Amino acid sequence: IQKERKRIMRETCSKYKSNNRRIITPYHVSRIFVEDKYRVLYCEVPKAGCSNWKRVLMVLNGLASSTKDIQHNTVHYGNYLKRLDGFDHKGIYHRLNTYTKMLFIREPFEKLVSAFRDKFEHPNNYYHPVFGKAIISRYLCSPCLIDYDFVGKFESMEEDANFFLHLIGAPQNLTFPKFKDRHSNEERTTTKITQQYFAQLSPSQRQRSYDFYYMDYLMFNYSKPFEDLY
Repeated sequence: IQKERKRIMRETCSKYKSNNRRIITPYHVSRIFVEDKYRVLYCEVPKAGCSNWKRVLMVLNGLASSTKDIQHNTVHYGNYLKRLDGFDHKGIYHRLNTYTKMLFIREPFEKLVSAFRDKFEHPNNYYHPVFGKAIISRYLCSPCLIDYDFVGKFESMEEDANFFLHLIGAPQNLTFPKFKDRHSNEERTTTKITQQYFAQLSPSQRQRSYDFYYMDYLMFNYSKPFEDLY
């Protein structure tokens, strides 16, 4: 599965000549978190399990004994985890070349609806300063510039995440948390819920949204969410 995901990603990048010859700058790695003990680089994609991944990194780092003990605010405001752009040029390249680089992604429309439900249906001060425009951005993790070793999907999160933890030799008692971080009584944003939200838009609005995320759909091999899209 990993080989296939990476192959599709590389082929899409070379076909569309995205980022291939650009130099990696601190900006490109500003969303990548560093775990030095297990030599892991994790690129944060909002609404694709990032809160729970940060909990896992904190446990790997020895900052907590269990993912259950870590509050939401600690995860996002605590600044316990190091970011790759905090290192000098040599430190950045050394880690990019020797650490296991991983990325978890989510179906773009579903990610957008999940963010919308959180941000507008439960107004809070958290979204804007922490994620802001990142929620709707494309290519957050520069996948055409950085050669990720592992590409996981939100849709198969438990399986992919626990396979990755096994891969890096994480402690056997550490598994990916299943709990929903916020608004835990509400149903998760599923394909069905996403369809309901997008059905309220006009066909041209849906098309514009799809065009915006077109490369993400290609690169990560997601099928068209609506039949009338071209």
